[in-house]
Amino acid sequence: MLIKQIRKEIVLFLFLCVGLLSVLSLSHVTYAAGATYYVDASIGNDGNDGISSEHAWKTITKLNSVTLQPGDQVLFKRGEVWQGVTLRPSSSGVDGNPIQYGSYGDPTLGKPIISGGSRMDTWIGPDANGEYKKTGLTGDGLRVTVLEDGKRLKGNHIDARLPGPTIGSLTPGSFVADSVTGSVYYKPSTGVANDHVIEIANKNGTFAFSSNGKNYILLDGIDFRGGYDFVVFIGTGSHHVTVQNSNIHGVDRAGVRISGASYNQLLNNQIYDMNYFGIALEGGASNNVISGNRVHSIGLLDTDDGDTVGIQIVGGAAGLNSKQNVIEKNEIEQIGRDIYKGKGGTSAKGNLYHAGILVDSSTDTSIKQNHIHDLYRTGVLIFTATGDATHTAIRNNVIDHVGKVTSVDFFNSAIYLNTRSGYIDGTTVYNNTIANSRFKADTVNREAAVFIRVQGSSVAGAKGTMNDVSIMNNLIAGNEGNYMLSFHADNDAAISGLAIDHNLYTRSDATAGGVYWNQGGTEKIYKANQMFGSPSSYSVEKNQDSHAIVGDPLFLNANQANYALQPSSPAIDAGANVGLTVDYLGNPRPVGDGTDIGAYEEQHPIVAAPVVSGVTTGQIYPSVVSATYDRGEAWLTRNSEAPVVYLSGSPITQPGNYVLRVTYQTQTTTVNFSIAFPSALFEGVQDGASYNQPVKIAYSSGQGTLSRNGGDYQSYTSGKWIEQEGAYIFSLLDLNGHVTVIRFTIDTTAPVITGVVNGQIYSEDVSPVFMEGKAKLYLMSTSEGEQQSEIGTYEIVSQIEALDGILDKEISEWVKDYVLSNVMLQTEILVNPNFLSGTVIHEPGSYRLTVTDAVYNVAQVSFQIQNHPVTEPEPEPETNPSVVVTGPTNVHSGAEMAVTVGLKNAVNASAIQFTVVYDPERFIYVSSHSLRSGIGIVQEQHDAEQGKVHFILASLGSSNVITGAASVVEMNFAAKETVTPQASSLVVRQVKIANGLGVETNVADGSYTIQILGNVNKELLISKIAEGEALMQGAVEGNAIGNYFPGSIALRGPALAAAILAAKSVVQSDTVTQAEVDTARQAVETAISHFELGRILTETGNLNNQPGITVGDLGIVAYYYGSTSSSSDWSEAQMADIDHDGVVGMSDMTFIVSRMNNE
Repeated sequence: MLIKQIRKEIVLFLFLCVGLLSVLSLSHVTYAAGATYYVDASIGNDGNDGISSEHAWKTITKLNSVTLQPGDQVLFKRGEVWQGVTLRPSSSGVDGNPIQYGSYGDPTLGKPIISGGSRMDTWIGPDANGEYKKTGLTGDGLRVTVLEDGKRLKGNHIDARLPGPTIGSLTPGSFVADSVTGSVYYKPSTGVANDHVIEIANKNGTFAFSSNGKNYILLDGIDFRGGYDFVVFIGTGSHHVTVQNSNIHGVDRAGVRISGASYNQLLNNQIYDMNYFGIALEGGASNNVISGNRVHSIGLLDTDDGDTVGIQIVGGAAGLNSKQNVIEKNEIEQIGRDIYKGKGGTSAKGNLYHAGILVDSSTDTSIKQNHIHDLYRTGVLIFTATGDATHTAIRNNVIDHVGKVTSVDFFNSAIYLNTRSGYIDGTTVYNNTIANSRFKADTVNREAAVFIRVQGSSVAGAKGTMNDVSIMNNLIAGNEGNYMLSFHADNDAAISGLAIDHNLYTRSDATAGGVYWNQGGTEKIYKANQMFGSPSSYSVEKNQDSHAIVGDPLFLNANQANYALQPSSPAIDAGANVGLTVDYLGNPRPVGDGTDIGAYEEQHPIVAAPVVSGVTTGQIYPSVVSATYDRGEAWLTRNSEAPVVYLSGSPITQPGNYVLRVTYQTQTTTVNFSIAFPSALFEGVQDGASYNQPVKIAYSSGQGTLSRNGGDYQSYTSGKWIEQEGAYIFSLLDLNGHVTVIRFTIDTTAPVITGVVNGQIYSEDVSPVFMEGKAKLYLMSTSEGEQQSEIGTYEIVSQIEALDGILDKEISEWVKDYVLSNVMLQTEILVNPNFLSGTVIHEPGSYRLTVTDAVYNVAQVSFQIQNHPVTEPEPEPETNPSVVVTGPTNVHSGAEMAVTVGLKNAVNASAIQFTVVYDPERFIYVSSHSLRSGIGIVQEQHDAEQGKVHFILASLGSSNVITGAASVVEMNFAAKETVTPQASSLVVRQVKIANGLGVETNVADGSYTIQILGNVNKELLISKIAEGEALMQGAVEGNAIGNYFPGSIALRGPALAAAILAAKSVVQSDTVTQAEVDTARQAVETAISHFELGRILTETGNLNNQPGITVGDLGIVAYYYGSTSSSSDWSEAQMADIDHDGVVGMSDMTFIVSRMNNE
């Protein structure tokens, strides 16, 4: 009775809510907020309304002219490119309702690309060196960034200072901007210019994005590239601009520049491929958050000569000091190269100081939980060139493999603090791990893991004081170079409140530098074994580090950059409480009796064996399984293959025999199990097959869908005939949630033969032509036997000379009961089993030509050629002899290849000599042999160091001389291992031929270029494919937590299946690049995220943030009942769309009520 009463109240409440919703909708805001606009560079039209993908706009110029409303979103089509244009929002969003820019379309395609570089398709050239030219440039037009296929090229423009490419001798993949001719000269990295997409961006020209003084803007999942000063610019007057999940690259100066703008965010972006800065904040930019980005590959080109910095915050004069910015959880790597050319960088534009993070004249900066590694110089540099850098907090960072430069004057420490022209008071350096680095300078010789430099008041502009600087709980281990700690204060510098304590130090060489201390005019050097323990030690004399530790920190695995602590590490609980509540990984600290030294807080002081659940030793599973473990690191071995890292809860999707080993400190748990899936669930077609007739697919259970020629998936009923030609993808979702996907093709059209007509008789040469298939040519032959006098069975054998005059073809035929007559036998002879389209047939005879395509569709014609005069071709004009060098267009790293050297237009050549020059850094010479009978290699001399092979060849008699064209020598090479693709050339030089009269002829050089394909890492993509397949196979629809909303698998599954299929084709390809692999992985990740929108979570349905699912949550759904994604209030109503189907409907209410009942 109570249940019935509650249900009556719920129904009454729903009616009241619906009525109230009708009244409230009349007073809603009048502007059309929440509209979605589409932009498509290929088929869009600026005359459209833009409100659907079928009526998308085409250009960013059109988009920039539209006044958008708060809550509007603009979607760029994936896989499309907009070039030579800057995205400039014309209006602002509001707090809680920004204007959003994102993407739509096929999730397997790459992010939409907005490039500030203008595409260049028209060039003058190429010249003799393969160089192209673009003219008519002056001034800033010659300060350029040149992108080839989205990547910067090394170049020499009017701002460059380091030696660079020169006109007339450009190497592949380089350019010169020449002020004398007003031209840009360019040489492609491979092939010709039209093989590539070339974009040029110049100073004061276009770049990818400008905030345009607007606010509350969100940019998500876009590829921004191309510019000279910057790619993305957020300027004065803008605030609350967020760029996330995007790529930003291809620029000379800065990837992102935030100038005078505050409260902006850069989140989870890939920022790479520039000369100067990944991210630059300046001019009073304050309260910005730089979090979760990967900033890398800066200053790596041969011609890069800037002050390469991952993330830079620069202040300035009074009023322009940048304040309260946060740099957290970023990975900063591959900054700079070994290029330093003397103090001040006198041969370069900048000082070449290569820093991971630089904070200059900016206050209250938080630098925390970053991983800074593989830099050539300083990790974190705090400087005061024009103002104060006070209260900088450097905490919980990991800095390793920095300071790799071989020759430098200064600025080569992990953390460097300098009071050049301002105060650094209140700076704290807490709980950082500094390891596996090299801190060394050739001139100053006092670089260290932590270096503090205090300028005296006698130095022009210096403040002469330093107060309240604290260096605590830092772990400094495994480094090389000058010192572990350096402190240098000028004679007249006043120091107060300096606190250095609770740090851990260790060096493998106890007699190497420990501490450098110069204060009050007294310099003191302490070796590593002189830092503690005696009255003359560093800790006693300087009254610092009284609680410091010297010893091995016992990292879990320093060789793999895992600087977490083993349970017996002396760093555990040995630090001071400095107020930190989390460590580098976000784990709580302190754990145990005190704070650990270093960036990691050890979480499990009591060692227990890991507990594994989800799989059991000896068990055989018929479906996908997931294993979970409560601690440690895990490795999974399948079928005795190499073990791979296994993450707790990851689906295991492939059949096989498995061993799971989970290790935590000294404890290991091992589980042995197997996965054996049922046999195939359908029949009628096979994966990868092609058919020349209609097919049908039969399955007993599950849900089938079918896509043709890349179109949308349609429901498919078992046993239905598939008759149309096309490329098909069939997907079957079985009752266990497993998805099986296959591809097949139907082709019922026979090849088309032109050039000859069936039954025709010709009195001239014929040349059959066909566009597909393999062809065979048959000749009809008649044989005559002797008259027989007896009834019986006879074998008739005829010898028929083939057209090539070499091979005899024996035709045998058994003939029965020929009585007293001459025997006539007509036989079909296969004269050309691999007939090529366009081959000329001129011999008289009766012919039959058959052409068979890949699925055995056959076309044939029969025709005759009568005797006819043969027209001899006119002799070609006399030309000079030349060298011909041929080979494959590319070769895989580590593989072998064959290169052929031949002659063309030779006349009676009986002796040949030449030298082949190759790059010994990229190839290994293996062997060679003569390709022509009667021509022998008389001498072969190989210089492996210089990369030269010298040949002398001679004919064996006058009958073997070479006239015309002939291949002479085949050379075999092996490509050396390489990570990145490289082009290399092979040149044949010093070619001389002689005839039988002793007359010598010099022949011009010949050359050949090949692309070496680098090793590509596909492990992350393979793992992501497995994750996606496991999700689909393990997905079950229902209303329970962990289930998927009914209908969501059919709605979202095909997109994920398509992304996985496309990714598998990338895995199987031998010629893909790392960028294509990464793009495929990102596409699968996007598809997985879209698929997971259908999953029911614990918090699903909890709309009012109160405990449990209650009538309050039902009230919210009821209020927005009937709203759709096109409704004006969708930005508010969307929260009530529980199953994410774009409609707040009865399914959402039913779900809420079911959860209320369960609770």
